Amino acid sequence: MRRCVLRAFAGGLLVLVPAFAQQDHDNEPETFESTLHLILRSSRENLRPLKTFRIEQRPSNDYWYEVTDSLPGAACRIFEHPRMVYQCTWTLAKPGGPADSAALVGEIVKAAPEQYEIVRKKGTISLEPKEIRRYPVMEIAGERAGKAGLVLRIYSVPRD
Repeated sequence: MRRCVLRAFAGGLLVLVPAFAQQDHDNEPETFESTLHLILRSSRENLRPLKTFRIEQRPSNDYWYEVTDSLPGAACRIFEHPRMVYQCTWTLAKPGGPADSAALVGEIVKAAPEQYEIVRKKGTISLEPKEIRRYPVMEIAGERAGKAGLVLRIYSVPRD
C-alpha cells in the first residue's frame, strides 16, 4: 500500500513541476526602459553587477568587459579607463536596428528618469542628473568615424 501512495505522490510531483515552469516570467524579453534603469542602478556600484568577463586586445593592451544586460539592438561593453563607462553602439543601417537616430534619442530621453536635464552640446546630447551623487551622467553621440550610428555612454557614479 505504501508503494501505491508513493507512486501516486511522485506522479503528482511530475505533473506539478511543468506547471511551475510555465509560470516563470524570467524568460520574457526586457524592455528598453527596464534595462536602462538596471544600468543606472548598477552605475552606483561601479557597474560591477553587469560585468561578465574581461577581453584583452594585444599588443595594444586595450581591454573591456562584456556585459550581462545590453540595451535592445545595441552592442554594449564596459570600459574601465580612465573611468568606468557603460558604452552601447547602435548601427543604424543594420537590419533589426533602429530606423533613425532621432527616434533612438527620443526613446533614450523618454526612458530616462525625470531627475535628468537635457543639455545639447556640439555633436552630443548630455543628460545631466540633478543629483550627481545618485545618478550617472549619460552622453549620446552621433555618427563617429564615418559610420552611421549612435553611441550612448553611461558613466559610473563618482564615489565620495
